[in-house]
Amino acid sequence: MEEIVSFIDPISYELMEDAVITPYGNTFSEKSIKKWISEHKTCPLTGKPLEISQLIPNLNLRNAFEEWKKRMFEN
Repeated sequence: MEEIVSFIDPISYELMEDAVITPYGNTFSEKSIKKWISEHKTCPLTGKPLEISQLIPNLNLRNAFEEWKKRMFEN
């Protein structure tokens, strides 16, 4: 169950299949953080200024999520 918490988006509280990371080290679902930034222009966790162009795909989390899905659904 702890593993699942790592895959939950802190904005939408849904699973993150498309994780991106901010320059502040926070990870979000790409869709939810882009929507947030377009409305607020800040990071929802730090309150610091944030632009969509600063987001970087979080490949480690994306790969971990894909591996987790395979393990969960191969049985």
